[in-house]
Amino acid sequence: MKKKLLWLIVIVVIVFSSMAISTIENDKSSLIGDVAGIIAKPFQKLFLGIDNFIEYGFDYFQDMDELKKENAELKSKVMLLENKVTESEQIRSENERLRSLVDLGEKYKDYDMTAASVIAVDTSGWYSYFIIDKGESDGISKNCVAMDSGGVLGKVDEVGSSWARIMTIAEPGTACGAEVSRTGETGIIEGDSLLSGMCKMTSISKEANITPGDYIVTSGSGDVYPSGLTIGRVKEIREEDISRTAIVEPTGNLRSPKEVVVITGKYAEDTE
Repeated sequence: MKKKLLWLIVIVVIVFSSMAISTIENDKSSLIGDVAGIIAKPFQKLFLGIDNFIEYGFDYFQDMDELKKENAELKSKVMLLENKVTESEQIRSENERLRSLVDLGEKYKDYDMTAASVIAVDTSGWYSYFIIDKGESDGISKNCVAMDSGGVLGKVDEVGSSWARIMTIAEPGTACGAEVSRTGETGIIEGDSLLSGMCKMTSISKEANITPGDYIVTSGSGDVYPSGLTIGRVKEIREEDISRTAIVEPTGNLRSPKEVVVITGKYAEDTE
């Protein structure tokens, strides 16, 4: 009986010892596994990142190339649209200028007129002259008067068979009989290099009824300009000792003329 009990105790000890050893071995394995997992984790992330880059990186760069191409195409389309808008505005502006010349012809239908385009402009900044693409072969001669829809620009001082040079009313040394449209007060329009494209009206009496804003027109007295052509508007009145001087801003486009009409025919012949 004692022997059986002893063997039973031995067997129980052996079983529990085996279980303890197994537990220890399992704990060691788990500990080693945990340590290995901790060490391997960053490398797993690295390999996963590389894998994702390989999988998605090429798609990203391909998308970027496509976006760049699309961006370049959109820029080209915008530039094309801008060019079309600019061209449309230029055509509309030209049409308006040409329409204004037609209206000018109706307004001064008593005169023979020839339309011309400006092909060169004085670049000195004095607005002294410009050149048109019509000349003697088109009935234009020296002293013919040039206008645009705004008013008088000047007169022809040189002419060839297919061109003519227009000396503007702002050229120093030029003169033109003028009057105040509102009151008929008279004076002389002269160019002045100190006025940057404007003119001055001199020989105005002290008692003359003239104020800023008044329109000045040609008087037709003793020169090549027929009467009633608009010259400009009074900007300023200057008091002199025995007279007054008006600073006049031309209403014609002296700064950048494009299209003009030139008075030809009988009136031009009579003034030569």
